[in-house]
Amino acid sequence: MPEVTPQTSSKVTSSSWIAFFLIALVAISPLIHSKTAIYGTIVHRTLFFWGITDMMLLVMCLKWKGPSIALDKSPLTTGIILHTFIVLIANLFGEDIRLNLFSNFERMMGFVNLVHLVGFYLFFSRASFIQKQWVYLIIIITLVTVYLCIFGLQEQDKFADKRIQSLLSNPMHFAGYLLTVFFILLLALEKTVYNIQSGLFKVGFAGIITALFLLIYTLLLTKTRSGILASGAGIITMIIAQIAQNKSNRKRLIVSLLLCLLIPCVLYVQREAPWVKNNDTLNRMTDISTQSKTVNTRLNLWKMALGGINDRPFWGWGQESFSYFYISHYTPNLHGAGFWYDSSHNFILDKLIQTGWLGLLTYLLVIIAFFYLIWHPKSRLSKWQKSVLSGYLVAYLAFLSFGFDSLVSLLGFFGLAAFVTKHIPYKAHFTTHLSSKSCLVLKIVISLLLLTVFKQFVILSFSTNRQLTSAYKQNEMEAMITQHEQTFQQALIGKYDAAVQYALKHNDVFQSGLPIETKNLYAQSANSILKNALDEHPNHPVLLSQAGFIQFSGISHSVGIETYRKLAQIAPKRQVNLLDLGIFYLQDSQFDNALAIFNQVHQLDTTYQVPIIYKAYLLMKQDKSSESIRLLKTVKTNVWVDYLHVLRVLFREANRLQELADFINQTPFDNRIVFKQDTYLQWAQIGAELNDKVQIRTAYNSYANHYLKNKTLKNEHELIAECVDLGLKASEGKIPVGTLTRYFNYFPGL
Repeated sequence: MPEVTPQTSSKVTSSSWIAFFLIALVAISPLIHSKTAIYGTIVHRTLFFWGITDMMLLVMCLKWKGPSIALDKSPLTTGIILHTFIVLIANLFGEDIRLNLFSNFERMMGFVNLVHLVGFYLFFSRASFIQKQWVYLIIIITLVTVYLCIFGLQEQDKFADKRIQSLLSNPMHFAGYLLTVFFILLLALEKTVYNIQSGLFKVGFAGIITALFLLIYTLLLTKTRSGILASGAGIITMIIAQIAQNKSNRKRLIVSLLLCLLIPCVLYVQREAPWVKNNDTLNRMTDISTQSKTVNTRLNLWKMALGGINDRPFWGWGQESFSYFYISHYTPNLHGAGFWYDSSHNFILDKLIQTGWLGLLTYLLVIIAFFYLIWHPKSRLSKWQKSVLSGYLVAYLAFLSFGFDSLVSLLGFFGLAAFVTKHIPYKAHFTTHLSSKSCLVLKIVISLLLLTVFKQFVILSFSTNRQLTSAYKQNEMEAMITQHEQTFQQALIGKYDAAVQYALKHNDVFQSGLPIETKNLYAQSANSILKNALDEHPNHPVLLSQAGFIQFSGISHSVGIETYRKLAQIAPKRQVNLLDLGIFYLQDSQFDNALAIFNQVHQLDTTYQVPIIYKAYLLMKQDKSSESIRLLKTVKTNVWVDYLHVLRVLFREANRLQELADFINQTPFDNRIVFKQDTYLQWAQIGAELNDKVQIRTAYNSYANHYLKNKTLKNEHELIAECVDLGLKASEGKIPVGTLTRYFNYFPGL
């Protein structure tokens, strides 16, 4: 294999342009996505990168002429290979070997991805580029970033929180990408500054500065605190490094440092000022109180993680087994944190959970080696490059202290690690001499192995994702069942996703007007696939929960209950799973068991009031309506408002919709401030179902009083009267109840 070559070369060779072309393809990988495929923003980009990396390794193999195999003795390369080996061992001894190695379509962050990242690093660190090729690469990265920023800004209004995520599916992923490119552009800035007299470099300087301003503006609009704080930490580190290396400009640099430190201080002191409060980004940045939902959730998540890391201190749970850890160590104060987590949002805790102390220590060795090579006495890096790269590494670690990695941020890390390695003149260290025949055999074997990897991990995974998307969109039931079964059987990566996506169809199937035979066919098929999936992912909480739903609705109540009892044993403190078990008991008329579960859930955390809603329903089923309504009145308005759609179904089943309508109507006027537009709509629809003109009129009048900003509206009463008339028509079956929805849009001033 070729030895390490300097950063630049004066010769242009065909192999140099092949290397440049492959690296350039990796640089455009953030653009690769599919809007129609399941997890298309992750799967297609990752498979594209894997395919390019397989080609890189094949090029390295074919270029190797033998008879020696030489690996550089760079501590960074050694550290990366050692850490990769420890991760492999941790995965093999982890909770879910298949997920650890292959991951799933939702994440694509298993060991296969890590191996491809290491392959990318080895190829890039050994490639030799001329100066022109480096310039082209910077231009490509800049253009890709500018496009992503502009696209993200255009798409911003499509998201309720107005957080920009562009084509990367998550604001955190986009922030990690922007953070990396920020420091790459700063590296490129040096060459343009030193050659500013040249017209071409003036254009380059202006282009980079413009891109940097756009990048910073977009980063702020991702509203990702970890990304914004990390960029500040990186800039401060960069200035400190410059101060340490430059005596002549120290005064200016110290002033710049003080200004950088002053900005966050001013923002924090002024956090209650209108100019901060009225700006979404600044308000989010300064909202670091433990009362903040995001901060509070993060702290609770860290406490949970710290409490469980000693369960498997040596090897951990494996790269992709966090959901097992999460469900086993779940604490009740996480009930508002979302359904599932796949990261603790802290790289130290994540490494401890995934790979144990050995994995964390080898990862820290990689970081230390990165810093060591930046400041190595023999490094060919300039003072500016050392400062920028130090700033990047601090920013990266700061980002991961509150966030998590993605493919694009890892590409930045391994790419810049390769850039640093290229600047250290290490000689070959590990050398083995082979005969010419052995060289040829090894070359053929490695080439065939790489082609097999490409076929199994790239081609097959792409085909599986395409088939899964097609199956999920299939409207004809028998064809949908057949396609899902075939997809599951053929999948290597994506088997887990095929089972979950198939199971998620259960509501559409069981609540449809399909013949009972078709529903049973689906239930048997889905249950069989979930059982097979659970054989490969034993006791996976998501698969168990989906299996329980399928079994209860389409196989047998007792079988579904038994599955959820098993899940309750695995996660004895997770309210949502216990609540589902209680609902199963309730629907199976096991009222005593249901009541016991609801009480158990409420006692885990008395601030979690959802079980009270179901207790009220249970009392209603037992014809204790007055007691039920009295209990329901103890629930905070904002809680039952979020669950009104559930209450509506439950009270309809109990033939008690009138009691629910009266309960809504009796809500104190001041409490209606938390009512949503949909709350009034559902209230009116309940009135329509009951043929209750008073409820319909009250709902629309109340809606108008709360949402209409224009008090001089002349036809307000006419509009309300029209809606009441429509409500009555809906109650008489002349129009669907859902038709009322669009008439809310007739009210102006929203």
